[in-house]
Amino acid sequence: MHLAFVDDAQQAHPTRPGMRPLVATGGIVVPIDAAGNLESELGAICAAYGFPDGEEFKWSPDRDDWMRDNLVAARRRDFFAEVLGAAGQAGVVVLVMISDTECNPATTGAPTPQFDTTVTFLERVHNYVDDEGSYAVVIADRHGGGTRQDTEFLVNCQRVLTRGTRYVTLDRLPINLVTTQSSLVRLLQLADLVTSCTTAFVAGENEYSPAVFEAILPLARREYNCYGGRGIKIHPDFRYRNLYHWLLGDSHFTRFQDGRPLPDPQLPYAENAITF
Repeated sequence: MHLAFVDDAQQAHPTRPGMRPLVATGGIVVPIDAAGNLESELGAICAAYGFPDGEEFKWSPDRDDWMRDNLVAARRRDFFAEVLGAAGQAGVVVLVMISDTECNPATTGAPTPQFDTTVTFLERVHNYVDDEGSYAVVIADRHGGGTRQDTEFLVNCQRVLTRGTRYVTLDRLPINLVTTQSSLVRLLQLADLVTSCTTAFVAGENEYSPAVFEAILPLARREYNCYGGRGIKIHPDFRYRNLYHWLLGDSHFTRFQDGRPLPDPQLPYAENAITF
């Protein structure tokens, strides 16, 4: 049995040339027998760095958060490194699905680009635990829009889980998503860290995210020697496929076991990650 912890992110104004606004859904999958120890270890790391009781950690702390002014520069990077190191020791797998908001959805009938990334995230959680011969319960951060928005999100998720998608039955996710406040669960805070940092890095942020993403990437799911489209997806592939090479180090783009060398000279970002 596994637990998946999920959060969302967005980048309204990417600085990477040629990149349009992004939304993302991502998080972590952890074996259930490792989840409790990792939750406790993350709490201990927070205490060692001086977090007051009840204060959560985030990739981008809000103005009123303790972390914003009291954990900065190298000390914040060291904190993130310890958190991600503990995650790796616990067998955490990272999955982050990113979508261009101006393109067609990857999944049929998705009402919004954000929910589209939610569906592709659920597909990949299913595929991972299916390969492991396991099942997963997915736990999401409660929506900030209140009870009505949270309920609408859960209803849409239930419909998807009941019907499956075009490619995936989703029968390895036996119950609907559960939501709770991220301030109460360190593993949800870890989901925020990996999702938001990865999205920022893909969007072109180059001051803070590269060093932290370097520690996230080895935790991402990898198949056929590829991270792109597996642990980290940037939709649509035909526009952003070459970034799998420049940002993730993939030598090929593999779909349905058919591998194509990267970078593809016929697609954007053929020369580097900044020339569209």
